[in-house]
Amino acid sequence: MDFAPHMARLFHLRGRASSYLAPGIGARPVEFQAIRQGGGQRIMLGPIKVSPEKTLFHVLRSELAEPEPGAALEWDGECFTIDAVQPVERDADGLMWELDCSWGLDIVLRSAIGSGTNQSPPQGSGFTIAAAALGGSGSVAIKAGFTVGKLVAGDKFTIAGDATAYTVTGPGVAAASNQFGAVPITPALAVNAALGAAVTFDFARDYVLRAAIANYTQDEYAGTVQMGDRRIVALQSALDQAGMTDAPKAGDRVTLENQTFSTVSAMATYQAGEPYAWELQLRRG
Repeated sequence: MDFAPHMARLFHLRGRASSYLAPGIGARPVEFQAIRQGGGQRIMLGPIKVSPEKTLFHVLRSELAEPEPGAALEWDGECFTIDAVQPVERDADGLMWELDCSWGLDIVLRSAIGSGTNQSPPQGSGFTIAAAALGGSGSVAIKAGFTVGKLVAGDKFTIAGDATAYTVTGPGVAAASNQFGAVPITPALAVNAALGAAVTFDFARDYVLRAAIANYTQDEYAGTVQMGDRRIVALQSALDQAGMTDAPKAGDRVTLENQTFSTVSAMATYQAGEPYAWELQLRRG
């Protein structure tokens, strides 16, 4: 007996409209129906639904052939990250996948401290090697077309053509004339660093954490909310897990969906006198 038509009808009746976005730049969303199997009580934080516990979904293989861990799943207005994919128990015909998901999507929150020459992480982009350095060197000079601020111990970077991750050591180096001179590093350079080689930073105050993402509604475009602004909700537990001890604040930078935003405002939701979640208003640029 062919059970596929019966399962398709079941998902049509019980499923919710969902979308799947594979990891990587340029992926296109796939639309399908998914049935939620569990995950605890949902909490409303403004317009965003929060599911603090792991959640399972069943989907038809005919609609979603090869789901991948790390992909994004949107279900009934909630954002999830797929952590694992496995067959459904007692599904003898192999018609379904079970998706093991956690709430939210990965973002990078850059929490800056200080100002001017003491700002960490520094402002700037397009970093390159400012002077050729030989393999074995314990320091390297880095420049940009424009940069201001300070590299501090714990900031990490890689150099084009060298897979080694280098960590800044010592008391830190402030930019002067758009250049960080003689930045002390560990380990020593594994290979020669060529003049002009691209440098990619992973700053100590960049925190990777899970958050839910939503747009503002039309009737909210007034006052401080502008067209194109985004809102995110991040649980305090996600900040703690990422090692972030400061509260989110205006001016923090957020990278999501391969775009960078500036935090316009950060507002806490409290539970038993302690922050439970944070809502951030973001603006591109």
